[in-house]
Amino acid sequence: MGVAGQEITVLGAGVAGLAVARALALKGAVVTVLEQADAIREVGAGLQISPNGAAVLRALGLGKALEAASM
Repeated sequence: MGVAGQEITVLGAGVAGLAVARALALKGAVVTVLEQADAIREVGAGLQISPNGAAVLRALGLGKALEAASM
């Protein structure tokens, strides 16, 4: 069963929520992300991305953004 054209709501705009929303959208789903915060802001915490995590980001079409943010 594919998700193309399905309306899907993702609760939370954290790392996992945004990743699953992106993956579903790439498969053709109409995705709505709901987040309780009024805006997504930096919180002063760093993120360490493992090689496997980087591979996932590239598979989600975010390789160029990853490279730009890594410099």
